[in-house]
Amino acid sequence: MTSFIRALEPGEAKYDCECQEEDMSIDVDDEQTRKWIRDELAAGNTWAWCVVRVRASWNGFVGEAYLGGCSYKSKEDFVEDAGYWEDMCMEAFNDLLTALETTAQRLEPLVSRESVDAWIVAQVQDG
Repeated sequence: MTSFIRALEPGEAKYDCECQEEDMSIDVDDEQTRKWIRDELAAGNTWAWCVVRVRASWNGFVGEAYLGGCSYKSKEDFVEDAGYWEDMCMEAFNDLLTALETTAQRLEPLVSRESVDAWIVAQVQDG
């Protein structure tokens, strides 16, 4: 999919993550780990068993990536030690690019040579 917009660079997007409640039952083989997860959840650590959502955003547009069945000590533990952060950021960024391209394709019928020329002239005059 290509349109009249330039490609957004990964560094132009803002990235963040959050945990969401995991509907899947705790699925780990080790009883000690299951106990740790249950204890952490009871103590309010929502990262102990969750779905992680990573968001890439730019100018009101958003792309997302999800990973379920996660168990971490904290958000920082996920970002710094899990090994998924970079890949999920890229997945969310690609989803953001798709959202931008979809919007650009929907707007394309409104773009004409005259409208672009008028916009360029206005930018020069304002700049």
